[in-house]
Amino acid sequence: MLTDLYISGDSPLHRARPAWKLVLLFLFCTILFVVTHPVMLALGLTTVALGYAVAGLGPRAAYTAIRPAFFVL
Repeated sequence: MLTDLYISGDSPLHRARPAWKLVLLFLFCTILFVVTHPVMLALGLTTVALGYAVAGLGPRAAYTAIRPAFFVL
């Protein structure tokens, strides 16, 4: 499933070390889970949108990634 979602590229996010990406993802998700204030959630959404923009991915890639979670959500 995860290999279907990978989009190759040459952006700074693509070139970053996997360990850094995992650590930052862990911290990001933990902060969003602990702090449930709507402003923090909006900041999280903005951060994700900026990450997609930096990686050069569009809304279609975001929808493809989140589509399996719609059933649970």
